[in-house]
Amino acid sequence: GELMLVHRRRWHRWSYDVYRVDLATGDLVAVNSLGRERALFMGMYCSLSVPIEIFPSGSMSGDTIYLSFDAGERDDFEAYHLTDRSITPHDGYNLRESVMLPHTIVDCLALCITVGYEEHTIGYGEDLDDF
Repeated sequence: GELMLVHRRRWHRWSYDVYRVDLATGDLVAVNSLGRERALFMGMYCSLSVPIEIFPSGSMSGDTIYLSFDAGERDDFEAYHLTDRSITPHDGYNLRESVMLPHTIVDCLALCITVGYEEHTIGYGEDLDDF
């Protein structure tokens, strides 16, 4: 694998730059792509890169940054497409005001990297019948 760095410009919330870390030299190399077959789920404290071909066709886009529910931008948009630097508007689903039921694979993966919603998740050793 590769080590990547995603930079969000502080005052321009809808713009992201992606870099590959050259581990041999320690340099950051600007790239325009995560790879057409990869999607990145980015949260405030952790991220997850996934190959899109293992999910149902059309469930997510490659070369796309999806935001976790703890990212401030998630209130405005849910995905940033690196290929054309466009966004997918938020679908209106507000985690803070709704019962916790992810509706899509993107929602489920975004929830996996969200910090602060532990009360809505099932912990190890808990029985599903208790919910």
